Formats: sequence, C-alpha cells, structure tokens
Amino acid sequence: MHETFGCERAVDRDISNREIMEAREHALIIESYTDDKYGPNALLLGFTGAGRPLHIQVSLAETQGVKIVTIYEPDPDEWIAHVVREYAMVKIVCWNINRSDAAYPALQEMDADVALLQEVSPNYVPDGVDIGPYKPWDKHPYDRWPAVAKLSDRVEVKWFEPVPLDVDEAEDKIAVSDLPTRRAPHLAVDARASTICCVKVRGL
Repeated sequence: MHETFGCERAVDRDISNREIMEAREHALIIESYTDDKYGPNALLLGFTGAGRPLHIQVSLAETQGVKIVTIYEPDPDEWIAHVVREYAMVKIVCWNINRSDAAYPALQEMDADVALLQEVSPNYVPDGVDIGPYKPWDKHPYDRWPAVAKLSDRVEVKWFEPVPLDVDEAEDKIAVSDLPTRRAPHLAVDARASTICCVKVRGL
C-alpha cells in the first residue's frame, strides 16, 4: 500500500516517521467525515511504542492508498481520553425539583447544559433557563409538569411540539402517548408516562 506522510507538519511537531508507523499500526477511527467538502476523510487515534498518543487524519479519497493529511499529539485540554472532543460532551442533569424556585440557582451552579426536570412550577422560570416554546401546563392538566431546560450556550436544542397520537407528525412535531387522542384505546408503556417534553440536543 502506498502512503504519503505529512512529513513537514510531523517534523514541525517533533513526530518521527517511526512514531507514525507505530501509531498507525493499530490505529482506530474516532471520527469520520464522509461529507467533507475536500473529500471523505477520517481521524484516527494510535499510540507509539512508547505510549505517545497521536491523531492521524487520513484522506479516504485516494485510489492508490492512504494519504495522511495531518498528524499531531492531541491536546489534553481539548480531548477526553484522546477520543472525545471536550466541547462535544453534553452534561445532563435529571432532577425532581418539587416545584421549588430554589432549585434553579443550584442548577445553574452545576454548569450543566441540559436539565430533565420533573414537577416544574408554572409560576416561576428564571432568566437563563429556557424550557422552550411548548409549556407542559398549556396542554396538560397534570400538576407535576416535566420540562427539558436548556442551561448553556454550549448546546443547540431543537424543540418539538407534542401532539396526540392521531395527529400526523411534522418536522417540528412529535406524537406522544399521554395527550388526548381520538383513536381507539391503546396500551402504552413508558418509564414516565406523563413526560411530554421532546427535544433534540446537539453539542456545539
């Protein structure tokens, strides 16, 4: 197999050809970029014989072999265990706040990104806590409302409007089992049947 190394960058980063050969021998794909505008490529993690971690980005568009685009030692401040990007981690808190206003300052001190809350009071939701446009108390008489709260700007949240099962789902709607429906009786089993908060979360 023909291989082309990014020798200049490797030398600049004090990475020898021998280390590259050692790291690539048992390297694993940790990220794949199939839709990249420069062509499909992947990020590999490998270790040298001395245990030095190396990230190797390779082009998958070559027909004659593998081309190494760049190679570097991952920054521990930017990567968790050399595998997961620090910013890609989403910190989620689950909490029954028992309709307590005092829970919100504690939530914000946790530096969490998203909170899955139970027994939310409709009387008070502070600034900096976004529970989306679809408030559970607007559609449900239940007095222990659940809510998904966005707590940080490190994540992007897409909110879905909960609708009954007999309503056609759209891009911004999702059918849930505990809203009134005109269909025949049905059996629905869920860990929390009254949870009607639906979101999609993506780390930024």
